[in-house]
Amino acid sequence: MKRKHPSDFDIELNGSDENTLYESEIDEHRIDRLGQRMTQVAVIFLCLIAAAMAVAYFDVRKKLQRFDSSGTMRVQKISENLDSSFSSLSVQVAKLEESLNKQMTTLQTLSADLDQKIKKLERTDKSLRSVKVSKNTLTGEIKKIEATMGGLRGELAAASGELQQYKTEQQAQLQRLSTTLAETTVGMDALKTATADLGALRTDIKNFESTVRNERKAYRTAIDKVETDMLARILALEKRIAGMASRPAASSAAPSSATPQAAPSSQPPSQAPGQIVEQDIQ
Repeated sequence: MKRKHPSDFDIELNGSDENTLYESEIDEHRIDRLGQRMTQVAVIFLCLIAAAMAVAYFDVRKKLQRFDSSGTMRVQKISENLDSSFSSLSVQVAKLEESLNKQMTTLQTLSADLDQKIKKLERTDKSLRSVKVSKNTLTGEIKKIEATMGGLRGELAAASGELQQYKTEQQAQLQRLSTTLAETTVGMDALKTATADLGALRTDIKNFESTVRNERKAYRTAIDKVETDMLARILALEKRIAGMASRPAASSAAPSSATPQAAPSSQPPSQAPGQIVEQDIQ
C-alpha cells in the first residue's frame, strides 16, 4: 500500500527552517566578529601610523635643534677668536706706536747733537781760516778736528746700525701685523660663511617643518578616508546583517500560511477501484 504522510513533510520543513535560522545566526555572528576585527585592525593601524609620525617628528626636531645649537656655538667661538685677535692686534699696535715714538725721540736727539757738532766745526773752520797760525798749531787743530770727525764717524756708524736694526724690527712687526690681518680676514670669511650656513639652515628648517605639516595633513586626510571607508563597510555589513535577519522571518511566515491548505479533509478520500480502505469500527 502507498500512504501519504503530510505530517512528516511538515516536520521536515520545520527542521530546515530551524537550520536556516541557526545558519543565519552563525553568519551574523561571524560577520559581527569580522567587523569587530576589521575595526580593531584599522584602529591599531592608525595608532601605529600616528606613533611613527610622532617619533619621526620629535627625532628630526631634536637633531635640528642639536645642529642649530652647534652652529650657534661655532659662531660664538669664531666671535671670541676674532675679539681675541683684535685685542692682540690693538696691543701690538700700541706697542709699535710706543716703540716708534721712542726711536723718533732718540733720532731727534742724535740729529740735534750732530747739528750742534757740525755748527761747532763750521765755527772752528771759520776761525781757523780767519786767523793765521803756525804750522804746529794748525797741525794740532787738524788732529783735533780729525779726532772729532772720527768720533762723529763712530756715532754716525752707530746711528746707522741702530737705524738698520730699527728698520729690521719695523719690517718684522709689519710682517706680524700683516699675518694677523690675514688671520683676521680668514676669521671674518669663516664668520660670514657660518652666518650664511645658519641662514640656509633656518630656511631648511622652515621648509622641513612645512613639509612635515603637509605630510601630517596628508596622513590625517588618509586616516579620515580610511575611517570613512571602515564606517561605510560597517554600515554595509549592518545592512547585510539586517537583510539576512529579515530573510528567516519571511521564510518562517510562508510555511505557516501554507499549512491550512495542506490540512486533511474530513471527508473520506475517494476510493480507487480495487483498493482496500481501513475504517474504524463504531
